[in-house]
Amino acid sequence: MSDVFDRPLHGVAIYNPRLLSKDELIKTFVARQSQLDRLVDALRREAVAQPQHHLMVGARGMGKTTLLNRLRFAIEDDDVLSTRCLGLAFPEEQYNIGTLADFWLNCVYALADEFESSERTELLEGLDEEIARIQALTTPDERRQDALGLLCRLSDRLDRRLVLLVDNLDLVLDRLQDEQWSLREVLSNEARIQIVGATSAPLEAYYRHDKAFYDFFRVHHLTGLGEEETFDVLRRLAHLTGHAQIEELLEKDPGRIKSIRLMAGGNPRTVVLLFSLLAQGSQGDVRSDIERLLDHCTPFYKHRIEALSTQAQRVLYALAMHWAPATAAEIATAMHLKVNAVSSQLDRLVKDGTVEKVTLPDTKKYGFQIAERFFNIWCLMRASRRVRCRLVWLAEFLRLMFGPAELSIALQDTSLHRHTLANLLVARDEWNEARPHAKRLLGAPDTYLAHYWPDILRFFNEVVEHGFITEARNLLAELDRSARWEPLDRALALLEHDDLESLGRLAPEMRDAVELVLAKIAPKALEEHTQHQ
Repeated sequence: MSDVFDRPLHGVAIYNPRLLSKDELIKTFVARQSQLDRLVDALRREAVAQPQHHLMVGARGMGKTTLLNRLRFAIEDDDVLSTRCLGLAFPEEQYNIGTLADFWLNCVYALADEFESSERTELLEGLDEEIARIQALTTPDERRQDALGLLCRLSDRLDRRLVLLVDNLDLVLDRLQDEQWSLREVLSNEARIQIVGATSAPLEAYYRHDKAFYDFFRVHHLTGLGEEETFDVLRRLAHLTGHAQIEELLEKDPGRIKSIRLMAGGNPRTVVLLFSLLAQGSQGDVRSDIERLLDHCTPFYKHRIEALSTQAQRVLYALAMHWAPATAAEIATAMHLKVNAVSSQLDRLVKDGTVEKVTLPDTKKYGFQIAERFFNIWCLMRASRRVRCRLVWLAEFLRLMFGPAELSIALQDTSLHRHTLANLLVARDEWNEARPHAKRLLGAPDTYLAHYWPDILRFFNEVVEHGFITEARNLLAELDRSARWEPLDRALALLEHDDLESLGRLAPEMRDAVELVLAKIAPKALEEHTQHQ
């Protein structure tokens, strides 16, 4: 195996991980290792007992399909599981399903593919004839019972439990509305069959107590990658594909990657896409990276919007323009529509995984937001110039927050002089005397801001400590920095009104940026808020 890992890849799969060979998938699988380990451990424990059924929930691009495929190989290679279980893979969308019999026959087809790929052709003898006999049966009950019986007999012949790795399980269950209770009964009692499914949205059948699969699956939520995971993925891909310039970029300009990760919500698919674009040429900055990513995603995102009804498109666009989590009533007001009409469309968008529900602070109401955050960014960047400016300014602000700065001696002296005077005077509660020095510090030309930025943050830390938040916000407005440094201004506003609870009402990208600021200028307040969550 070691020599396989030493061979470089020719490329990476962005939208279809099934294109990867087993060796390639194992090589590039980094981001979801902890989730894989938990699933494998659970399957080992359940291998000698009645199985627990599992469901992975995550927005599009969060790595569900890749994790399912990786789990299949983990079962195959594990000393315990390989002797007791067999993982079966399916097409991402099983469009042919109309009845439960169709689903069981799809399982038989998947098993037949496994026999063929493993060259166990003796197990295929008579299988096509048996399938044809079942399909010719006249009643749905007979087809369902015989198809399940065939699947169980094949499991007995193998002496293996069949672990069904079902992507888009929500679509399968939607097609089995009238037979969901029958499916639950089988899964509850048949030890030879276990499901590990994936879905882009929480199953209605899971959270409604009157539905067949209420509280049935053990749910695993896939969220965005953290900073360390993102860098691990990019380093591994750079090493495997021989792109040393990307490894060098990660060391020299980590802020560029951190900014993109935050803007994309840590979406693994976007991280892999970023790698592919950097492999083509790593020159540029955060703004150009975002523009290239958005351009690459345009056909994919346009197709998703155009597949929706006209009314759903309008609701989705209004929600994207709102950016932050919004209630159905807020979207209805913006669109001049009745709340019921908007709620109906939002529920459909939640069901297909495009939109997700989030809890709003200090209220029992739910808010709605675009589930895949880079999709929301794409919508915003195609809107008005004013909206595009907000995103560009956010990207530039993140560059300042993350970017390393090497100051010349002259710049160090000048920055230190301004920063020290402003800080000393603020600490002595002499705002009026501090103000002109602070004004020169905050009004530094853009080309110098990266050098001054650590001092600027230290200044605002003193401002918060000594209670000059309102005065500082007024100075930002005077210098035309409030909009350009929106996360900083929002952080100050939350502190000014003692309202860190409202962080939960911000767009995820803005919330993360504001929390970065708070960690620098008001760490105690942020820590207390986090502890109370």
